Amino acid sequence: MKVVSYSDVIEFWRVAGPLLAADPVRNTVPLSIVGRLRHGAVGSEPVLLTVHDGEDVVGAALCTPPAPIVLGAVPPHATQVIVDHLVGNDIRVPGADGIRPAVEALPPGYRRRQSRADPADRCAGPSS
Repeated sequence: MKVVSYSDVIEFWRVAGPLLAADPVRNTVPLSIVGRLRHGAVGSEPVLLTVHDGEDVVGAALCTPPAPIVLGAVPPHATQVIVDHLVGNDIRVPGADGIRPAVEALPPGYRRRQSRADPADRCAGPSS
């Protein structure tokens, strides 16, 4: 797996948009951030990352410092390459936000923010 970094939100959206838009409920936060960035509404320089497994885009992560990094559509097994990229490029984030399995797969120092439950879990009724 590899991480690709973007300095242009339009290019990031071209690559990550289909993955994020495929599940808008789970990706509400990253989609909202990208929307604000595309309209110039965020002042800080964003961190925009996609995770690739071969030719496939399997995850997207973004951050508008000083906010935590948001893991959008990131499978738990892909979190380590994101951490490696952040550390290797001296990108410091105050924590992470996202769906619980991805956030819980991060090293403890990134888990300072509370992860969100998977929206699909909230839709399930009580088991009998």
